[in-house]
Amino acid sequence: MTKGLCSRITDSLMQAGAIKAEDKEVYEYGLTMMFSNVQNLVTAFIVGMVMGQIWECLLFQLAFIPLRTNAGGYHASTKRRCYFLSLVMLILALLGLRYLPLLLSANAGLVILFLSSAVIVMIAPVENKNKPLDQEEKKVYGRRARLILACEVLVGCVCCFLADPGVLWVIALSTLSSALSLIAGIYDLHCFRKER
Repeated sequence: MTKGLCSRITDSLMQAGAIKAEDKEVYEYGLTMMFSNVQNLVTAFIVGMVMGQIWECLLFQLAFIPLRTNAGGYHASTKRRCYFLSLVMLILALLGLRYLPLLLSANAGLVILFLSSAVIVMIAPVENKNKPLDQEEKKVYGRRARLILACEVLVGCVCCFLADPGVLWVIALSTLSSALSLIAGIYDLHCFRKER
């Protein structure tokens, strides 16, 4: 449905003379990605609303998306699978944010934050079998991931020391999710190379 809509929009833009015929695929891809991102954000907002954790959901997305985008990691084989895996991960993170602070101290949140950060620093970025990275891209993405991670760790620690463990737990679980995605990405890439 989205692909057909994007195709009709680009056809209309071509007929209006706004884009060239040879650029149609690029615009279709861009529109498809934009609609996919909007769908994911709307879904996340609805999940946060249903679970009564809107601010936690938004803060989790704010911490997770830039880190995940630059650190890389596991990518599902289809968009539908990616959508559902992201949805499950978000629900698990929100459940963790609801119950972990009740069961564990803020110090446990710091431990999770530092351990998952160490994993990210050691192995990011992790390329994908469908999008290998050259050496320059690895340097750029790695540098960005570490900078984003450093900012998030700083915010988490400051919030912890200001007696706001809620933000610490959000950042800890977003870095944990990114670290697990990196490990899954390495495993997936290893299996792909083994099959070849």
